[in-house]
Amino acid sequence: MGNRQSSYKVTKFARKTPLVVSDYRIKKFESYFNFLDTNNDGVIGKEDHELAAKNMTALSSGNVADAESLIATLMTWWGVQGTEDEEDAEITVAEAGQRIATYCRRTDPEIAEKQTRSTYDRTFDFIDWNKDGVISQEELMNYYKSYGVFDEDFITEVFEMIDVSGNGVISREDFVDAHVAFWYNDDPKNGFHVLYDVPKGLLL
Repeated sequence: MGNRQSSYKVTKFARKTPLVVSDYRIKKFESYFNFLDTNNDGVIGKEDHELAAKNMTALSSGNVADAESLIATLMTWWGVQGTEDEEDAEITVAEAGQRIATYCRRTDPEIAEKQTRSTYDRTFDFIDWNKDGVISQEELMNYYKSYGVFDEDFITEVFEMIDVSGNGVISREDFVDAHVAFWYNDDPKNGFHVLYDVPKGLLL
C-alpha cells in the first residue's frame, strides 16, 4: 500500500467466482469505518484522518512528521478516499463497508490477507510511538482515544484480547493476527468483532 494505490482497485487478482461475504463480516467492516469517522458525521474523508493524526500526535507527544506520515497512510487505507488524486473526496461509512465487501468477494484470499497484514504492520508502527517494538496499554489507549473512543474499560478488554501471550504488551504478530481475524474470520467467537464494536465518544 506504500505506492498509494488503493487495494480496492486491484483487478489482476480478481476471482472468476466471487467469494461469499457474510452479513456478520459486513457489519464488522462497517464498525471499523464508523471508527475511522473521527468527526462522527457519517462520512470518511481527509478531515477525519487529519483530526485523528492531530489527536494521536497530541496524546503521544509525537511530531509533525509522524502526523503527516499517518495522514498519508490513512488516506490510502482500503480505498476509503473515493479517488486517490482528489484530496477532498469522501465516502460514507456504509459505502466503505460495501466497497470492502466487494473487494473481498473478488480478490484471492491469500492476496487479500497479504495486503491486510501489510496495512496493519504499518498501523502497528504508528501506535508504537516510542518505537520499542511492542504496544503498551497506554499506546493502545491513545490510538482509540485519537478516534473519539474514550471507554477505558472497553479498550482494556481489547488490549487483553489481543495480548494472547499475557505479557502485558501487544506484539506486532499478535496485533496483525487479530486484525486479520477481524477482517476474514466468520466465527463470532473468534472473529475479533469487539475490536471496533464500540460507540464513539466526544472529540478531543
